[in-house]
Amino acid sequence: MRKANAGGMASSGIGDAMRGARMPLALAHEGDVVRVAQVKGDPESCQRLADLGFVTGSEIRVTSRAGQDVIVEVKGAALALNRRMAMRIMVI
Repeated sequence: MRKANAGGMASSGIGDAMRGARMPLALAHEGDVVRVAQVKGDPESCQRLADLGFVTGSEIRVTSRAGQDVIVEVKGAALALNRRMAMRIMVI
């Protein structure tokens, strides 16, 4: 399992990633495993994303990309997010 740091480079583990800067989920690469640091946006959008499992500390695995969209696994569910929504989810 590959862990991503802020530059999208592989790191040795979560401790390394925690020291890195935040980046939008939209910039993560296929195979990256990241954690939610913050969800930005209006209260309704933040609540919708929280209902889907995108809460601070949640582990997300990027399973694939489709153009600018990203397909992730979060809490055992596969979800597709368009770039606009993925840009609201800041990860480490």
